[in-house]
Parts: sequence; C-alpha cells; structure tokens
Amino acid sequence: LLISTLVCGQWIMASSFAPHLQSAKPFTTTTILFSLKPAAIPLMDSGKALARSGELLIDATSTSTMDSYGGGLSAAGANIRNAGDCVAQAAASCRFKTAAELVCDEMREAATCLLEAVDDLKK
Repeated sequence: LLISTLVCGQWIMASSFAPHLQSAKPFTTTTILFSLKPAAIPLMDSGKALARSGELLIDATSTSTMDSYGGGLSAAGANIRNAGDCVAQAAASCRFKTAAELVCDEMREAATCLLEAVDDLKK
C-alpha cells in the first residue's frame, strides 16, 4: 500500500506492508520538502492588493455621499484589509526553509478574516 499526500507544501509518502507477510516492515515514511520561496512574490502582491481593496472600502464608507462609516460595510473592509495583511505576512514567511507551518497558519487566519467579512456584509 502506498499513500501520498500534500500537506502544507510537503509531499508525505508512507508505505506499509500487510502484517501477514513474512518480510513485512511495520512502517516507513519518506518526506520530500519543497521550497515556498517562489510563492513569496505573488503572495505579497496578492496580500497588498487585498489590503488596499479593504482600505478603499473603508474610505468609500466615510465619504459624505455614503455616510455609513462604522457599519457593516466598513467592518467588512477592515476584515478584508486584515486578510490582506495576513497574506502578506505569509509571503514574508515563505523566505524561510521551515516556514510551511507559519505560512499555513497565516493563510488560515486570512481565510477567517474573509469569512468574518462575509458575515459583516450580510448585516
């Protein structure tokens, strides 16, 4: 049996043999690491764009024509800006060899911010 999966930029391959075989090995694991460095620049650009769009949404609610600053729309803009900051932080972490866990954590935080923005937009 050969199992292969991609977890946070790491291919994890595990092979195990049936216990009824005479030459069975209990469990063998091989991990192959991939660099996240090539993803740093596109992630940084995406994070900046997302943060800027959140700022623009906040600014749009504070104009005299909209006058809804502090409402659901500006709260959504703040969450979108925070999501962009998280994506940019993930991009900065991509420079390090052991940053896969940090990058996953920052991307998870960005997703949480975007989910909160959706809830704010529904208000």
